[in-house]
Amino acid sequence: MNHQKRNECIQKHFSEILKIASSKGIEYSNSTEDANRNFYKLGEELGLDPKQVLWVYAQKHNQSISQYIRTGETQSNETIQSRIYDAILYHFILLSLIEDENSKK
Repeated sequence: MNHQKRNECIQKHFSEILKIASSKGIEYSNSTEDANRNFYKLGEELGLDPKQVLWVYAQKHNQSISQYIRTGETQSNETIQSRIYDAILYHFILLSLIEDENSKK
């Protein structure tokens, strides 16, 4: 695959990630005001930093991806692409938590 084809591939998949962020974001945060509310709320309940909460959620997807890399198959109805999209999205959400944290300093 040349660089142009790879960039086209990334652009196509990035569009899918944005759709997921839009569709799941409000539902998961349970808020139209604070997109990261669920990470802060659960963090407070458990005495964890919101980034730690996020990392626990992200590991589910990373473990599934790791399993796929080892075996070439997934164990659920969810496609490997969907798991990868979710893992990437969690990294973007982590960036948003870091920016939010820095803005409060």
